[in-house]
Amino acid sequence: VGQWKVVIIEQADTLNYEAAISILKTIEEPPEYLAVILLSRNPALILPTIRSRCRIVRFAAVTVEALATELMKRFGISESSAQFLASYSEGRPGAAISLIGNEQFFKWRNDVAAFALKLPSAGLAHVPKLSEELLALTETDKDKKNQRQAVKETLDALILWYRDLLSLAVQGENAQVINCDLRDTLSQVRISPDQAINAIESLIWARRAVESNANIQLISDVVTARLVS
Repeated sequence: VGQWKVVIIEQADTLNYEAAISILKTIEEPPEYLAVILLSRNPALILPTIRSRCRIVRFAAVTVEALATELMKRFGISESSAQFLASYSEGRPGAAISLIGNEQFFKWRNDVAAFALKLPSAGLAHVPKLSEELLALTETDKDKKNQRQAVKETLDALILWYRDLLSLAVQGENAQVINCDLRDTLSQVRISPDQAINAIESLIWARRAVESNANIQLISDVVTARLVS
């Protein structure tokens, strides 16, 4: 950045002792052009000798309302799109901005919604075909590591979908939904709070299984069966 060299170290609280000591040597007497940024969710786990040499800056997410307003002001997008992007990105401006005009993302999200709409009326006989459709939503030309990431992102999108359905089932018209641009579609889905909760729990199970390197095909089959039963 100009005349500066910036080094960003993520999850600094997970560094082992040897790595932490190496960083300590750098930040004790850094070159004038160097800025080292340590990111951590739990600063208390960082070596005290490192913390004492750092300036603590707390990063907080922007509120959905404030971010949506800024997106409309700066980029001229519609209110519904701004609200959705602000909610979907969980108040992270960079994530929201990166999705503006991303037709591929919105097509994928709409495909996920179309898939979810098939589930309430489906039976176990439909599981094999629906499982294939679920995997098709995660297709990627990249390596297996990125394929697993694509699977997790699809499961996350489904979790948000059922989270919205749960909110509508409990709060009705007063519900705050993330997929606000699809609110009319969501309102037409008839699902009980218990069914929505069970679906969310099944999807969370599937996500954890993906992170544990379980077989993706098997995960897809099992979670699809749970969602339609």
